[in-house]
Amino acid sequence: MLKNQYCSLLLTIKTNCKMKFVIFTFVCLCVIVQDSFGALSQIPPDKTPGHPGFCNSKETGPIKRGGAKQLPNCVVAWCNYDASITLASCGVVSFEGCKKVQDFTKPYPDCCPKAEC
Repeated sequence: MLKNQYCSLLLTIKTNCKMKFVIFTFVCLCVIVQDSFGALSQIPPDKTPGHPGFCNSKETGPIKRGGAKQLPNCVVAWCNYDASITLASCGVVSFEGCKKVQDFTKPYPDCCPKAEC
């Protein structure tokens, strides 16, 4: 009986350690992804008919589901499978003592401002 309780306790400890590792890894990935994109915003699905298989908004125009579209001012729009649109743009960067360099001819995120010191 004592052996079964001991084994059960060891299994619980191993499971708790695995779960803590999974949660820690998930949080780290969320931080990395958030840091990768400067600013994210969401446009809800357009309810007007006429664009099956596409996401559509006045800001982006039609985008094929699962696809992406480069927009002006270094913004990219992704069409999600629920027909919502995710927009990603550059984050706020401090250029104290440095020169701001930005090339709008490049696609996102290469068009985001960089510091040249």
